[in-house]
Amino acid sequence: WALGKFAIDPGPQLIKAMFRRALAIMDKFERHDISTLMSTLMALKISPPTEVASAISKQASVRAKDFNPQWIASLIWAYGNLDVKIPQILAKAMENRAVATMAGFLPAELSRFLWGFAKVAVHPGPELIQAITERARSTGCDFESEELANFLWALSKFGESLSQELSEAMLDRSAAVVNSFKARDIATLVQGISV
Repeated sequence: WALGKFAIDPGPQLIKAMFRRALAIMDKFERHDISTLMSTLMALKISPPTEVASAISKQASVRAKDFNPQWIASLIWAYGNLDVKIPQILAKAMENRAVATMAGFLPAELSRFLWGFAKVAVHPGPELIQAITERARSTGCDFESEELANFLWALSKFGESLSQELSEAMLDRSAAVVNSFKARDIATLVQGISV
């Protein structure tokens, strides 16, 4: 975490040594350790080697019942940003845990979680899509501009349509935050609603 926070380049030797050590003690990693490791790798723009990614995925699957919405969203967001394939067992474990904890998801976490799945082509099941869209509606679609754009883009990548009520809420929210949209947000939003 500290390396990412202070933008310190750890260099290849330290990274290799840390990956070796992480593999040796992966069974000791708790949910926050797993999520923080992946988030920090994302901040450093370092994709884990296949063996490490596999070990992280297995441990996250084992610990899935301990994940809260923040850790779920952070983990999947990191996978998406690093373009690391999410194994089916991990995708299913996080999907099940997300459905079970959906009432605790904030709009930003909904957006990050859904975007991460879309980015690495993991299509969530209908129960998760329904839970996510219901949660978005129940929170008043209180997304910031980038979150809103990413949320709609991800739904469109899955070929999902919005209910009339959710469409209206999303359009109202878009109008409310339009002045904070950056060029990328506008492009992503237009791409998301045009599909």
